[in-house]
Amino acid sequence: MKIVNISEKSFNKFTLGEGNDLKPISVFFGRNGSGKSAVSTYLQKNYEEGMYVFDTNFVERNVRSRATIDGTNLIIGAENIDRTDAIQQAKTIISNITKELNDDNDRIDNKRKSINTLMMAIINDRKAKFGTTRIHQKANANRNPENAFKLWKSEMSHSVDSFHEYKSASELNADLVLTRSKLDVLKEVLQDFLIYKKEGFISAMKDIVLKPGTSVEAVIAGWLEQGLQLHNIDVDDDRSEDIAKCLFCGNDFVISDVKNSIHERISSEYVSLTKAIERLKTQVVNEREQIVKLGDLISGELQQKAENNVDDILDVLNTKLNHTDTAIEIDEKYFLRIEDLNAAISDRKKGLKKKEKRLILEQSKIEDIAKQSIGQAIAMDPNINNEIEELKRLEKCKYNDERSNELTNAYLVSLNNSSSSLEGFKELMNQMLESLGMSFRLQFSIDNSDSFDVVLTESVEQSIGVKDLSEGELRLIAFVKFYLSLFSNYKKAKGQRAPSWEFSADVRKIILDDPITSIDSNNRYFMTTLINKLLSQVLHVYNRQKMEVAIFTHSIYDFHNFAFRIGKQQLDHYQITKNSLSESVIEPVPEEQMSNYSDDYRTTFCEIIDFCTINRRGLPETHHYLRYGNQCRFILETHARSNYNISNVTNNSLKKIMECYSVQSENEETIVRMLDVINALSHGISYTWDFVSGISAAEIQNAARVMVWMLYKKDKMHVKAMVPEEKWHEFEQKIKNWGIG
Repeated sequence: MKIVNISEKSFNKFTLGEGNDLKPISVFFGRNGSGKSAVSTYLQKNYEEGMYVFDTNFVERNVRSRATIDGTNLIIGAENIDRTDAIQQAKTIISNITKELNDDNDRIDNKRKSINTLMMAIINDRKAKFGTTRIHQKANANRNPENAFKLWKSEMSHSVDSFHEYKSASELNADLVLTRSKLDVLKEVLQDFLIYKKEGFISAMKDIVLKPGTSVEAVIAGWLEQGLQLHNIDVDDDRSEDIAKCLFCGNDFVISDVKNSIHERISSEYVSLTKAIERLKTQVVNEREQIVKLGDLISGELQQKAENNVDDILDVLNTKLNHTDTAIEIDEKYFLRIEDLNAAISDRKKGLKKKEKRLILEQSKIEDIAKQSIGQAIAMDPNINNEIEELKRLEKCKYNDERSNELTNAYLVSLNNSSSSLEGFKELMNQMLESLGMSFRLQFSIDNSDSFDVVLTESVEQSIGVKDLSEGELRLIAFVKFYLSLFSNYKKAKGQRAPSWEFSADVRKIILDDPITSIDSNNRYFMTTLINKLLSQVLHVYNRQKMEVAIFTHSIYDFHNFAFRIGKQQLDHYQITKNSLSESVIEPVPEEQMSNYSDDYRTTFCEIIDFCTINRRGLPETHHYLRYGNQCRFILETHARSNYNISNVTNNSLKKIMECYSVQSENEETIVRMLDVINALSHGISYTWDFVSGISAAEIQNAARVMVWMLYKKDKMHVKAMVPEEKWHEFEQKIKNWGIG
């Protein structure tokens, strides 16, 4: 691996060692914020193939505590955590879908009841209007109103005929009465005459009949004929011996004798003709009145033509009556206008007769009509149709929810069935914990072979609970998991032989990014031991697999302990710091300095010295110069606490500071100003912003110089030890030239 032109975060095209390769093992030290994570990110991006990374993210992804009814247990491994998350998510989804299905059922039930209520309102209304109680709602309408809706809709086509809808029985009865009244009016004009007497009439009009000698004869004949009519004696009557009483004189007479006598008197041809004409005139006049009664049932034009035809007939009859000896020719088409009217009347009567027949049939099946009316009303009701559509939508939603529930349950089953055996992993994990001297081991949870309970090794059955593990112990378990994931094969030791470990073929690069974070001192030893074991194993196969390891730490203690006793030919130590321009840089740490455990203090001191030596005109006004105040406080407080038991370097400790550092009283204001500046900047600026906002880079540099001068005056050799040997003479001269004190 190489670090070339790195520009991650605070790095500015930085190259380490002019592009030379890193050694098999590289250990980087840097305080928080110095740029360690930037270097780690750079290496991961540029050497992605075969890269294995242990960091806080790995811990979070591979070790999780889970609350159960019986307590808390551990889930180890990203694949198991993902599967556990998927199982939990599936259970949550199923729970939500189950609730949604319950809501679906409630909504569907309410909608079905609503539809049934709307249909029942129409049914009850139509039953009342048609006067029937024998009609009922379709079966199971409450549970399946859609089917009831379809059945009612089908009633529309079950009617006897295609008559228009009747909304009530009274409407149907009224229509039947009206139809019959129309039939009573529709009577053909002169129908019998035209059928039976038309030919005789035409012939009679042609005949020439001489008028009798005296008019008295005709009058008497007429009287006698009227007498026969008054006594209801028909010339064709077969009665012979019957006795009747005379309406004029009151005497009894034999009907046959009187009939024969009168018949002889009035049977002359003339009398017969005139009698026939008078009778026909009376009939024609009556038939003319029948035409008027037709009203709008028949075309007015046909009626008018027929009336004219009747008037013509009356004219002919009057003419013939007055002139019996005159022949009148009448054409066959003479009665055509009356016949046209009669044809129209006949057609209309046929239609009404058919309707009457159908109405009678409908009247006998009033329930069928009522059902048809109900079906049409239900089918056409907009509210019911809208509710049906909404019900369909709800049922589709329920179907989708049921399908989702079915698929999620199947997925949950597959997740539960996909559990891999962790027996081998558990054994390896416990062997590692035991070899590290840990006081606990793992065993499978009672209810789940994918998670673990933690038990004390001294008491096999005594569970201490995951919550009793420290953060360091959890991180150690995660690192063991990471460690084991690097190997493809492990063979237990037999007899005097050591166990055999084989790295996976794809392992090429390993990054340990702050592997020990918030670890208690006891577990720090175990973690360091395992890390150093891993480094030894990497070097053992380096010539064959060319594996490389980069370790990043913020702990100076760990910086010295990682890769302990590994030769410098295979190992390099580096320090990541920020220069006066707030740019991160990486510097190799010489071998001779690795025995000095004050590297953090020394590095900070060196940065302050560099800041103090910058020319005033070159101060970084546009850079993060405020950070030097915090660094000054760190140096002064570390020195004061270690040497003089001064916990806080503030004005509250001014008297003791001046006494311990042998500062003359005339320099008290200088020391006070220095303490004010470094404390304002190091304690944060949230409540001292008014003061801090007015502090310039020059003033911070002056405070740093005062602090270094004070340490120099008290312990020159200490300051000299912090400055590189080749720079000491020049720096000492600058201290003297600052003109402080």
